[in-house]
Amino acid sequence: MEYNPNPIEVDKVSALKPFDRYKYTAKKVADFKLVYTLVHEDGTWALAKVERKTIVALWPAAVYAQANATGVWANYQTLVISLNELLSTRLESFEKNGFLINVFSKPSKTGFVVSSDKFRADLEEELENC
Repeated sequence: MEYNPNPIEVDKVSALKPFDRYKYTAKKVADFKLVYTLVHEDGTWALAKVERKTIVALWPAAVYAQANATGVWANYQTLVISLNELLSTRLESFEKNGFLINVFSKPSKTGFVVSSDKFRADLEEELENC
């Protein structure tokens, strides 16, 4: 079941500080069992560099991901990833490739950046609360 926040919630959540958006994301991903990113038609994921680290962007709902499909990501589309796929393969792949996770960035603004291990631990904690 997809999470589709209404416009008022989108505005309120988007105005939160990065760490609060991160906590919101962990809860929504645990609740709805889905996470979103952006990919190019050639399969390239939306990646960025921050302080010589590659970061992969994730959001709790398609509407937030779509809002970031601007600038260098203008030709990118939303990709939905199941929580199972995220936990079973994607986080390990991110870690193996040395990627950090940029959770809930906004256009031209970095979100809350964490390691795969930290994101996994926080998701698992949220899953225990569901």
